[in-house]
This record gives sequence, C-alpha cells and structure tokens, in this order.
Amino acid sequence: MGEQIVDLNTLSTFIKVTEHLNITRAAEELFLSQPAVTKQIKALEAELGAELLIRGPRSLALSPAGIAVLPVLRQVIDLLAKSRDMAREAGSPGRGHIIIASGTAVMSYILPIVLASFRQRYPEAEITVLSGKTTEVVRLVDDGIAHVGLVTSEVSHKSLRVEPLFWDRMGIFASPNRRTAQTLDELAREPWLLFARGTGFRTFIDSVFAVEEVAPRVVMELESVEALKEMAAIGMGYTLLPLKAVTDHLREGRLVHMPITSKVRLARHNSLVYRQDIGLSLANDFISLARELLHEEAVE
Repeated sequence: MGEQIVDLNTLSTFIKVTEHLNITRAAEELFLSQPAVTKQIKALEAELGAELLIRGPRSLALSPAGIAVLPVLRQVIDLLAKSRDMAREAGSPGRGHIIIASGTAVMSYILPIVLASFRQRYPEAEITVLSGKTTEVVRLVDDGIAHVGLVTSEVSHKSLRVEPLFWDRMGIFASPNRRTAQTLDELAREPWLLFARGTGFRTFIDSVFAVEEVAPRVVMELESVEALKEMAAIGMGYTLLPLKAVTDHLREGRLVHMPITSKVRLARHNSLVYRQDIGLSLANDFISLARELLHEEAVE
C-alpha cells in the first residue's frame, strides 16, 4: 500500500469539526460540502489507524483516540504555521504575514493608531485583522490563529502573556441639546445608548451602573463605537464611551462631556495578549510599536 499523506487542510478540517461536533456546521464555516468534510476525516482516521469520532444517528463525539490526538494535532498546525511564517520572513525580511485579533470596541480608535505606523515601517508586510469579543480574541491567540491580540477586559490565562498597555479613560457624552447632570442617578430616566450585551465593554458599563445602583433606560444597543457616538451626537440619548474615541466630536462641539462624579474610576485596561513562545519577528515588532505609541498612558 502506498504512503498516505495528510495535508494541513485536513488537519484544520478535523479541528473545526471538533469545535462544533457537527459536520454540517463545520462544512458551512469551511465553505466545503459535507461529503468533502467526511472524506477528509476518514482520510485522517486511515492515516492514524484509529477512529477519531464516534458517530451516532444524531450526534457526534470524540473517541478516546480523538481526545488523545487532538492537542497534538493542534500543535502540529501551530508549528506548521510558524514554520511558514519563519520561512517567508527569512526569504524576504519585512514581508511576512501577521494576524492581529482585536476587540470590536478598540478596533475603531486604538488599533488604527498602531497599524498606521506599522504599515509605514513595513509596507511589504501582509496584515490580517480579526475582530471579536474578548473571549474570542483570547481563543484566536491561544489556538495560534492570531499572533497577537488587543483586548479591553481583564484577562487571566495560564499559557498566554497579558501585557497591560494603558488605562482607557471613559466618560459620559451627549448632544449639547441634552441637559447636564452631576450624578448618574439624575440621568436614570433619560434614554441611554449602550454597547451590545455579551461584550467586555458592556460588562464594564454594567458594573459602573451596578455600583451606582442605577438602572439605565436603555433604548439602543449597538456593536460599534462609531455608531454610538453618531447616535448620541444627533440627540438620541446619553452614552458611555472612551475619551479617545470622541475627541473629534468634542472638538467640533457635536458632543459634550457630562461632569458626572462616580463611585468607581471610569477607566479600564487595554492590554496585549500573545503567546509566550511567539516566533514571528513581525509580531514582536508590532508589540514593541504598540508599547512605544501608547506609553504616554502607562498603566498605573
């Protein structure tokens, strides 16, 4: 019998199937047909000489062999990706491929600052940016899909390095036509425009209101900082946003900063997340550049 060869795509397909334990969902995310996914899984099982999945009438589960080899196959994919990046960099310095994962909130006002300078320094580099919630960003970095992540929530991870960059100061903003107030309680009955639930940003906002014992009247929930500040600027309500995200609107007089006193500090950490064994020099350069550009807001 001839030697069987399993390629990187087959390994990636198996990993995706294990994430969902559903052939249909995995096929949809991979843009493959179900028979194609099934064929790749069977090829991998034939190569390893063991059944990796237990197939039921309406269920799918990892077999003991599948459980055993899954972490090893993840490492194989990670090592192959690193090898590809290292080979590309060695052949053409400054022309590698860096993948950055970012929280949706900071993508609009922090990440562009770093990317603009990074692009100037490395015009030939290929840059991919993935967005998601903090948990998704951490998973992308931990799985080796992204080289570095930018998050805004507190993160603790045993295998990742979490490096605080700066305090991201927050404020409450509204159209100049809205009334001013000194406390959140005074604005409890006013309309509020808040970031979407399930995000690190919204968790922070909810914690502020909880400490103040205020239940805001939320009339709009959006997943975009840009959309929130535009809605606030046209008078739709009050919003809580990072100061860095609204500097233009404040300067132009489209938004005003409410002089609210709070029991908690209206600020949160912005941090870099990356693997301890990061090997891509472009990723290390990106991290160094982020430190350099954001050092003026050093974490206290």
